[in-house]
Amino acid sequence: MKRSDFPAPNGRFSKNSDGDLTFIPNRIIRDIEGLYSSEIVSLLSKADRMLGSLDRCSQSDPNIDFLVAPYIRLEAVASSRIEGTQTTLTDYYKLEAEKKGEHDPDYIEVNNYIKTMMAGFERVIGGQKIDLPFVKSLHKTLVAGSERTKGVPGHVRTKQNWIAPMNSPIELATYVPPDPIKLEPLLKDMQGFILKDDDIPPLIKTALIHYQFEAIHPFEDGNGRVGRIINSLYLGQAGCLHSPILFLSFYFQKHRDEYWARLLRTSQQSDFDGWLRFFLKGIIEQSQRSIELSNKIEGLHTSYQERLEKKRVTATTLKALRLLFTGNPFVYMTELARELDVHLPTAKKAITQLEKEGILKQSKVKKPAIYFAPEIIDTLRKAEKEMLK
Repeated sequence: MKRSDFPAPNGRFSKNSDGDLTFIPNRIIRDIEGLYSSEIVSLLSKADRMLGSLDRCSQSDPNIDFLVAPYIRLEAVASSRIEGTQTTLTDYYKLEAEKKGEHDPDYIEVNNYIKTMMAGFERVIGGQKIDLPFVKSLHKTLVAGSERTKGVPGHVRTKQNWIAPMNSPIELATYVPPDPIKLEPLLKDMQGFILKDDDIPPLIKTALIHYQFEAIHPFEDGNGRVGRIINSLYLGQAGCLHSPILFLSFYFQKHRDEYWARLLRTSQQSDFDGWLRFFLKGIIEQSQRSIELSNKIEGLHTSYQERLEKKRVTATTLKALRLLFTGNPFVYMTELARELDVHLPTAKKAITQLEKEGILKQSKVKKPAIYFAPEIIDTLRKAEKEMLK
């Protein structure tokens, strides 16, 4: 990191105990009037409308759990891929169904992300506020059991970290966050900003929080993922989202280079305008994609439901259908029996009825047999590919 790369820094430089140059970002900006360019105002208005439409969709949908399950998994896969994992949504579902993920590092990271997001969102919807202990608990859950974890889960770092190409020394870093001994006042300032009830629009506030968190980089590892989880949680805290169905990380993954560049440029040149434009465009794009995907999933379920009701299938079969949407579209007969709390012959009958209607197919290579819902998987796979184009 060079001073010359920071012509108009949003902060100041300081040397740590080893003599390395670090960057200390300014307190989070409170006077935001100067940030309101005509383009920002236009984007904010559109982003508010799109996110509002998505949230209304989730609140009016009696089958919202159909959306939450795949949406959180999509978000977890995308956010983890930004950090270098290679797991796809289908990979995750297969490992989850086969219960073979406990020794797969990528699966563990994605699964931890899902647990962290779900538990965190329940807490904010239940009235808890995102303070520093809350953020530490997110980090603890996120990195638990991962062999890649550095530092102590749930604890602010005590060592210097830096952002650079993999395994590169600090001398080649593009960004060196604050010295650990400088973190406390920065974190208290960020906490105060998150908790303060003010007139700053929630989407602007979310963008500013995300930049500040990444600039501080408070943990030795997992900062990107924790920061992206906080995006959804803060929107929940602010009353903008009542379910975690905005997978903003897909936008960041799709524009990964620009994502990192915008964050860095905000530190180097105080370019909040560029960061806010990028962030708000992401809200608009992903809100629209979330709505489109929800319509496809709802339409698919409705067509299946109507088809099965005409055939007068058992109640267990209808419950099994629902489980394919709210749980995993890959399923073993024994697992289905356990999930539905029925005997094995009853589960077998449900699977047979779903097979007859083409909703389930049996894999030819697995013993015991694993069944999968090809249209559900194809819908989610297409959505995943489309978002990453």
